[in-house]
Amino acid sequence: MPDTKTRVLLIDDDEDDFIITRDTIEEIPGRNYVLDWTASFSEAMGLIKEEMHDVYLVDYRLGAHDGLELISQAVEGGSMAPFI
Repeated sequence: MPDTKTRVLLIDDDEDDFIITRDTIEEIPGRNYVLDWTASFSEAMGLIKEEMHDVYLVDYRLGAHDGLELISQAVEGGSMAPFI
């Protein structure tokens, strides 16, 4: 059975939060996660449409937009992936 990785996209406009999240995920024993990051609302929407990630970690504050707006638009666009 292949070693399947869970692809996680962190959507957060604060690089420090990315570093903290990355370091936390790296400390998980036997981790099977790949963490990607974007700080851009519009880039996040494009990545969500590509359906390359299994789960999305979304910050509330995203510059001129917010995380709830991003989640609403993604779900309206047909995304079925989990958003946290």
